[in-house]
Amino acid sequence: MVINAPQRQLKPLGLDRETLQAVNPGVLFCRLDCLGGPRVGPKSDYIGYDDIIQSNSGIMSRFGGEQTPEEHAHIGTLDVNCGFAAGMAMGLSLYHKLRTGEATTARTSLAAVTNLAQIPFTFDYQGRQASNEPSGRGSLGYSALSHFYHCLQGWIYIDSDETEIAKLARVSGLEDIATCEDVGVYLTAMFKRRSASVWEQSLQAVGVAAAQTQSIVQLRDKYSRMADGKVGMDGGSYAFSIDPEHPSGHCVTRVDHYSIRPSKGRIMAVSASEKFGHSSREILEEIGYTHGQIDNLIAENVVATGWSGEYLPS
Repeated sequence: MVINAPQRQLKPLGLDRETLQAVNPGVLFCRLDCLGGPRVGPKSDYIGYDDIIQSNSGIMSRFGGEQTPEEHAHIGTLDVNCGFAAGMAMGLSLYHKLRTGEATTARTSLAAVTNLAQIPFTFDYQGRQASNEPSGRGSLGYSALSHFYHCLQGWIYIDSDETEIAKLARVSGLEDIATCEDVGVYLTAMFKRRSASVWEQSLQAVGVAAAQTQSIVQLRDKYSRMADGKVGMDGGSYAFSIDPEHPSGHCVTRVDHYSIRPSKGRIMAVSASEKFGHSSREILEEIGYTHGQIDNLIAENVVATGWSGEYLPS
């Protein structure tokens, strides 16, 4: 059993360990929340989501700068890590039960996985060098050789270092890079002479990592396919599924769930979710309510067949 909730909600819902084990002895339980940890703190029972922990942990300051903190561009940056940690914890619980017969409770939180990402920035001691991690809205890279550059057409990101100067000198147009006074100034001028696609091919041909930057529109156009019940793990770094018969009534393009790519086993494609409340009547009928009783519950706003008039905004 998996739940996303703070500790304070478990006993009122009958989901504390004693109640669960009484109902189903041996059941495994996994709880995720936002700010929980091994010890109880003043915010342990607060609810929250990805952006809340980005703000609380300092990640927004790392990426946006201290004066202009901003959300780290992501699709569930910390949510994904938290889900992965929960999966690992449940795997450990299953193994432990297999070996010992004991049912355990697996725990993780957004705060817990965020601490892993923030560990390099949480230590301070005499002689420690200041972090040189680039941040702020104007940041374009880690160094002159790991950097975004504006080309004649488009932008390119080159990810290299001093050990690859000889490789870079073999690229047509960059022959003088080993003798230039300032690599950043040199590359800024050179990259403007050709398109990003030409530079990408030239750099990759000598074994230097380089990629054109693309907008979400360009990525969708290139990597979308009709929904086929699979995730596009074999299609490269991006995968989108087009669902022309989405329950919302719209044609919807969704990002595939392919963050984890196992070499063994497979990831199941997530089916389209129905509108919240769509099955309210059906569920109430199954547990014995009459049509008249359901109509009264809906009229009194005890039950709803939707959160809003539309599944998605028009």
